[in-house]
Amino acid sequence: MVAAPLHAAEYVEITAELDSFYPSGTTTNHFSVTVTCVVSANNWFIKGNFLRNADRYFWLTSTNVVEHTVITDSMYPQRAKDFVSENFSEQKSRPPRVISSYPRAGQTSTRVHPSPQGQLGGSGIENAAWLAFCSGTYLKHDGRRIPMPLGIPSEAFEYSDKTIVFKDDLGLPKSVELYATNGQLVCEYKVLQATNFLGRTFPLKFRVAQFRDRPASGGATIPSRSDLLGRMTSIKIGTQPELPKEVRKELQKLR
Repeated sequence: MVAAPLHAAEYVEITAELDSFYPSGTTTNHFSVTVTCVVSANNWFIKGNFLRNADRYFWLTSTNVVEHTVITDSMYPQRAKDFVSENFSEQKSRPPRVISSYPRAGQTSTRVHPSPQGQLGGSGIENAAWLAFCSGTYLKHDGRRIPMPLGIPSEAFEYSDKTIVFKDDLGLPKSVELYATNGQLVCEYKVLQATNFLGRTFPLKFRVAQFRDRPASGGATIPSRSDLLGRMTSIKIGTQPELPKEVRKELQKLR
């Protein structure tokens, strides 16, 4: 079979599994996400179950990112209510008002974020998917700041970096090191295995290690590490992503 020419495959669609491991108190939590990315040299789209009770969609549209969230699990309010009842028995007759404010399955929300250089800058592990599969155009800009792959919003763009990219027109990162202003290494991204698809290099497997000091008793801090392992499950020629009709309607309401 003759490979399709690059111009006929401007968009590439990738599906991947992301497994993250992060500390909480004395335990280590595990969260698994299935993500789909559609990427070209100048455009991208990302979707995945990035929240435990919701799917999130991201479109790069010119100099903005459109973020669309769809709630998938309306049981979350009941779980929160049960937790409060079990741990704060004196409040059983009058649970906190915040519980009733949780959205129900099927509810949606849409927001628009400025993105003049094509960065995502999300607040979760969607940043890791963006870095692995969609960040090539952004990395070509001078003075860019790479968002933390595992998402710490208040610190997302405060780091310098040492980055090596693959030598093709897409230019995805092969390795990234992020450093705080004091020179401390705070994050490592590394491609463990790669594949060539129609003249472009994509990560088959990659890992992220993120380091942070957590507060401890007596005002002390203890070192903390979060990890993510990514694995591509499919890759194929894609089509240009477009905003669905319902998302366009919600955007009109925001104007």
